[in-house]
Amino acid sequence: MDHESGVSLRELADRHDVSTHAMWKAVKGISYLSKSECKLTTSFKLREKISQVLELHASGMNKSQLAKKFNVSRASISKILSGRTYKDVR
Repeated sequence: MDHESGVSLRELADRHDVSTHAMWKAVKGISYLSKSECKLTTSFKLREKISQVLELHASGMNKSQLAKKFNVSRASISKILSGRTYKDVR
């Protein structure tokens, strides 16, 4: 089980169309991943960052502060918060 979200590795692997082993390596951040596994790891880390943006905004951090913290534009933060981008990460 993924202790943070309550989703099993099998479920995550099925969602991303990779093996359970590939998902395990992505979750653990193990290096020497294949090209497709690297994409998955990047996707997984990006989802974590998007979740952090949403949590920090909910706790009171404004868009400018978030943009500075994550080194992105304020427009990117606005798109994330409005759901125009990364709608599936909620």
